[in-house]
Amino acid sequence: MNRISWDEKRWKEIGREAKARWDQIPHPLDSLGAFETAVVRLCQIQGSPEPPDISRRASVVFAADHGVVAEGVTQTGQDVTRLVAEELAGGNGVLNRFAGVAGSDVYVVDVGMNCEAYPDRTLGTGRVTDRKIRRGTRDLANEAAMTEEECIRAVAAGIGVCGELADRGYRILTAGEMGIGNTTPTAVLAASFLGMTAGAVTGRGAGLNEEGYRRKVGAVNRALVRIRAEKRPPEEQTVEIEGIPVNVRALAVLSEGGGLELAAMAGLYLGGMKYGLAVVIDGIISSVSALAASRLCPEAVHWMFASHASSEPVALRIEEELHLSPVIRAGMHQGEGTGAVMLLPLLDMALAVYREMGSFESFGIEAYRRMDGEEEET
Repeated sequence: MNRISWDEKRWKEIGREAKARWDQIPHPLDSLGAFETAVVRLCQIQGSPEPPDISRRASVVFAADHGVVAEGVTQTGQDVTRLVAEELAGGNGVLNRFAGVAGSDVYVVDVGMNCEAYPDRTLGTGRVTDRKIRRGTRDLANEAAMTEEECIRAVAAGIGVCGELADRGYRILTAGEMGIGNTTPTAVLAASFLGMTAGAVTGRGAGLNEEGYRRKVGAVNRALVRIRAEKRPPEEQTVEIEGIPVNVRALAVLSEGGGLELAAMAGLYLGGMKYGLAVVIDGIISSVSALAASRLCPEAVHWMFASHASSEPVALRIEEELHLSPVIRAGMHQGEGTGAVMLLPLLDMALAVYREMGSFESFGIEAYRRMDGEEEET
């Protein structure tokens, strides 16, 4: 499939047409709130104000390990990453229960677990697909997590998975991850991209005690000191990844302080832009990957949807940075892409109204009118 470029004029035109259709549906204007906005965005992504079809949906989980676990920043060892990834691939995780209800196919992709490569690189359900870049990142507290070449390969892997799913007819994807220790690179990237301190961005992950939390903040801080001392490429310099020009400075930060699954998720968001698919953000790890994608290529944010508000301390700041507002506020921090999948049935409900309801005229009701100057931003 060819890349779909963002045409701001056409995008806004479709947004106005879709919003005008909402205004003809017999209900108080804007009364479905964020769900009306979401349907408008889906129309913009498909390039038409006609009701979008998102019945083909997939949940993608990228799995990888992290050298920073050597700093004592987790409760469990790296072997848990592989165990959980295989359970998800076998249909035995929380995500699988959610995805079953939402009608979403689950794909688990190994881009960097610390284990032998899986035998099949063909993208499929019911097993772990091999797209391994390397067996875990290096310890980011002391050195770059990835080389730039490794990071580029991980981003390209995410773009490639998106393209394969687009070719199979999927129209909306959810972004998930599995990787013991990955809230540490998440904190490093958030602080790097937002100019914040280690203490302001670092949460307790999967329930660290006070001593473990101090170690984690220390590891994040050491990484930030190292990364901020590095000489950065010019702000305007770009390099192409799978035909998408990405910012080299942002790529350097992702390489230095990220993770292989975070880079692959960033690629999935870039793939959404390239192949015209909506991609739903999950919690804090998925959100930071979305932030990284927006730094790599700002246009990519137009194909993203926020699902739920993470309980991690920096989540609100990332929402503001991306100009995306989650509609589910339930204090969740499950990971794996579970919160993202929860959004799908809610979108189905909103689309049922947009697709199936008549008009004020067909109901014999006088249409509501907007006040002078009142217009929704699309």
